[in-house]
Amino acid sequence: MTRFILFLLLIYCGYLLWRYVKKKFLMLDRSDDTTFRKEPSSIAELVQDPQCGVYIVKDKAIKVNIDGREVYFCSEACRGKYLERKEGERKS
Repeated sequence: MTRFILFLLLIYCGYLLWRYVKKKFLMLDRSDDTTFRKEPSSIAELVQDPQCGVYIVKDKAIKVNIDGREVYFCSEACRGKYLERKEGERKS
């Protein structure tokens, strides 16, 4: 009976040792550690391309000032098509 109790105690100590090693050295349990949580540094503003309807990050978009307002495009091709369409509407 004494051997059985010592065996259970040995298993329990092994279990506690494994938890300690896993937490401290393998760093598998990161749920309570705030150093691994990354907060977004900034929130990117999205704008919609009026030609194709794609949403793009405002900082990376091609900006054109048309009739006193800023219009944003995803590419030079969309900007060109939009300006051609506007010129066609003005001529009509």
